[in-house]
Amino acid sequence: MENKKVSDSPKENVITLRDIVELFLNNWYWFVISAVLCVAAAWIYLSAISPVYQRTAVMLVKGDNQSTSNDLSSMLELNGIPGGSSVENEVYILRSYQILNDVVQRLHLDVDYSVRNGLRRDYLFGELPLEVRFLDIYPGYTELNVSAINEKECRLSHLEIEGESKDYNEIVAFDDTISTPVGRIIVGQKTEYFKQYIGRDILVTRSDLETATNSVMNRIQTSAMDQKSTLVNIICQDVNIARADAILSTILLVYNETIVEDKNRIASNTARFIDERIVIISHELGEVENQLTTFKQEHRIVDLNTNANLYLQEGSKAKEESIQLEAQLSVVEFIKNYLTDKTKSADLIPNVSGVGDAGVQTQIESYNEMMLQRNRLVGNSGENNPVVENMNKNLAAMRSTIAGSIDNYMRTIRLRLQNARKVENKVNQSIESIPQQEKYALDVMRQQSIKETLYTYLLQKREETAMQLAVTEANIRVVEAPFGSRLPIAPKRMMILLAALIIGFVIPFIYFRLREFWNTGVRGRKDVEDMTTLPVLGEIPSRKEDQEDEQIVVSENKNDRITESFRLLRTNLDFMNKGAKVLMFTSTMAGEGKTFVSRNLAVILAGTGKKVVLVDCGVKTNIIRCLLKRGVEVIRVPWDYDYNGLEFDGL
Repeated sequence: MENKKVSDSPKENVITLRDIVELFLNNWYWFVISAVLCVAAAWIYLSAISPVYQRTAVMLVKGDNQSTSNDLSSMLELNGIPGGSSVENEVYILRSYQILNDVVQRLHLDVDYSVRNGLRRDYLFGELPLEVRFLDIYPGYTELNVSAINEKECRLSHLEIEGESKDYNEIVAFDDTISTPVGRIIVGQKTEYFKQYIGRDILVTRSDLETATNSVMNRIQTSAMDQKSTLVNIICQDVNIARADAILSTILLVYNETIVEDKNRIASNTARFIDERIVIISHELGEVENQLTTFKQEHRIVDLNTNANLYLQEGSKAKEESIQLEAQLSVVEFIKNYLTDKTKSADLIPNVSGVGDAGVQTQIESYNEMMLQRNRLVGNSGENNPVVENMNKNLAAMRSTIAGSIDNYMRTIRLRLQNARKVENKVNQSIESIPQQEKYALDVMRQQSIKETLYTYLLQKREETAMQLAVTEANIRVVEAPFGSRLPIAPKRMMILLAALIIGFVIPFIYFRLREFWNTGVRGRKDVEDMTTLPVLGEIPSRKEDQEDEQIVVSENKNDRITESFRLLRTNLDFMNKGAKVLMFTSTMAGEGKTFVSRNLAVILAGTGKKVVLVDCGVKTNIIRCLLKRGVEVIRVPWDYDYNGLEFDGL
């Protein structure tokens, strides 16, 4: 039979399910012990830490100018500029340092109270049996044990400042001011919850405001409920449910007060600004009104349109009068020329209606009557008639008188025409100045209108600001007051216990695998096949602990595992080399099973009817009897016998 070739490198040690099962079955008690210890350690850990609870509040942000801000954000996003969100701002502001610092101061979260409950400490809040007030400046992280003795006194002990213990143990009265190494303190009693804590140590710790604020900030989470929603979630995780609810409620209260305070501050500044502007605008409006009044008084204007109509009427009247006077003057000049014309001395004088005064008209009528009489006499008696001559003299005198009267009338008409033209020119000048006056008046009136509108607007805004100051409502609404499950969210007890159980099984597995990895001995058939070229004829199971090396455990009547292993070994020996007569068993050191294997193999070989001789040293008498009964010849050799000269002819 060809021998196996040794591989260039050892085969990979692949862990199979059978290896794991065998490892567990062979060392099951170690796995159980490890699992129990890990679960016990996890239970102790869970008993030593305080459970953490989660409470939630929901707030609605009501935007005053929500549509305007949305339009602005949309416009910015269209231009490639990311638009801001008021809700995102509120999400940050709600857990900002200033607001949380105010919360810490209001709830006195810089001072913690806790009592021992088994392996862990339970933190108290709200239902406190007593309250410690520190009156002096913060000296450092402080720990102090307070134990109520009775309803009047308590004990202060185990004082530490920044980890340094102070020798302090005093019995003090409630509500007294006490001088201690950390400064003056007052221990107040709350009778409602006092009796159940008598005799119990209450650990009081004090930290600085910044540390307490940062601690609260780490326990607060804020987030928008949805991208398009204005609802904000506020989550608080704490070891005390009442304290978590109080923190959330106070955050909403402080945030609401901050918004109202900001609005009132803005409204106050706006009101002050409006009052200042009203005084200035009122003064400017008075100046503009005085300016308009002075302008109207100087130009005798009641109303520009009325004055313009009056000027137009006066201008038309003056122009009409001038035209009439010019016409009369032309007629009078014609009559004057007619009178002075000697060729027409015998003609009648034209009597034009409306020319001259009544006297001139009467003189012309008298002259024309006399001229008609004279012409009749001349027609009857001739020019030389004395009556005619006398009438000629009278007519000449009357003509001269009429000419003088017409001259006087012409001078009167010229004076009237001159005055009418002056009036017309003055009216025209007034009409020409009206646009300029109107422009100036409109400018003044425009300023007056602007000042009046601005004054009215400021008065309206002052009233609106006064109403804003009277309203103390913020633009938020609490949708959900602090709520949540009363079951803790941490630690996850089942997960931790399950993880401890798994770790309890993994630790022994890793240990045994590492031990096998560093074990350089032959652990089984696989090691021999992987590392050598020697053929493996069989595998003999390990004997039980109560069996000795000299004990014979095989028999032809048995069918147990170890007997079958020896039978398989016998078969493989016959198959491998039927002519083999001598077998020698050896090992590197004592106690590796040479005696056990050789004696039991001798019995198995003898069971087939073969003659077997076993050569061994120090065989006990009872074992020899047993071997002889089973057909094995035994040769007893001393311990110091020279085995090199020993030969066997056969089995």
